[in-house]
Amino acid sequence: GPWPGALIMALFGLGTLPALFGLAWAGQFIQPYWRQRINLATGLLLVILGILTVMRSLGGGHHH
Repeated sequence: GPWPGALIMALFGLGTLPALFGLAWAGQFIQPYWRQRINLATGLLLVILGILTVMRSLGGGHHH
């Protein structure tokens, strides 16, 4: 149902907070040169995954 699903999503979000804060803290120690490259790579990866998701929803992906 919707309420148990919402509870699970909220607990998942709370469970990921320590990792997100840890990554944000660790990112402060990365040199700006590498930080820019990492930001570019993650942005490109996000766009590629979005395109793949759209392709799969339109029937362009492989269905097993």
